[in-house]
Amino acid sequence: MKKILVASDGSEYGLKAEDIARDLQSKFECDVVMIAVYPNKGEMEIPAPYRFSRDMDNMRSEKGMQAKKRMLEIEDMLETSKTKFQFQDKVRTFVLYGDPVKTIVDLADKEDVDLIVIGSRGLSGIRKALLGSVSSQVINGTNRSVYIVK
Repeated sequence: MKKILVASDGSEYGLKAEDIARDLQSKFECDVVMIAVYPNKGEMEIPAPYRFSRDMDNMRSEKGMQAKKRMLEIEDMLETSKTKFQFQDKVRTFVLYGDPVKTIVDLADKEDVDLIVIGSRGLSGIRKALLGSVSSQVINGTNRSVYIVK
């Protein structure tokens, strides 16, 4: 095994996925690509009464500030996680914005990883109930090996 991708959102299962990735890196001395994806929800996050009002720009601005703050928190989380790896020089982190499943699968392909490590559950809420978990969608969206951490 030369390279693994670990997807984490800071949830209990995401942190367990990081633990597994650390164990695998220690055993195989492989490169690790860590990814956290901030979901792209766009207009749907703005409540319907405000979507077409004069307050819409203010709402977008506030949502944008919240998104930037969350992105910085995610970056800090990954950088802290990176320090726990034995071979830190072999770990790269990515905080990306978009659909979590597509973004994880696309990065795994771009990086040509041997294994994707992901938690069985995350911070997905209602989206999970409607569409299924991110981990199950990643399994269905890739030809790469996937290690689901429970």
